Amino acid sequence: MAEGRRGLKGILSNVLRSILQGNFLQRIHADKVFPQIIYIFLLAWLAIFLNIQIEKTMAKVEKNKEKLEETEIHHAQKTVEYVSLGRLSTVKELLEEKGSEVGIPDKPAARIDK
Repeated sequence: MAEGRRGLKGILSNVLRSILQGNFLQRIHADKVFPQIIYIFLLAWLAIFLNIQIEKTMAKVEKNKEKLEETEIHHAQKTVEYVSLGRLSTVKELLEEKGSEVGIPDKPAARIDK
């Protein structure tokens, strides 16, 4: 049992040494599949990069949704103000508040034909 531990310790030290020296892939005879290893690494890097870009885009979308909601509320308030100004009674009150002599016409406007 003591030999098994020494053997495992020796194997782990050899693996660690080969990783630090940079020849781990040669030791496990992975030089034949090295292009596939590079390809997998590039795919993993691309997936991480795309995920980061998607997160940035989603954050921008959320920020724009908030701005859109604020703008819709502002638009609704302005629409209500505009509609209330269209009433004759409101126009008459505003004219009286400003001290204007202009009032609501008694008869419809005359049309001038050419």
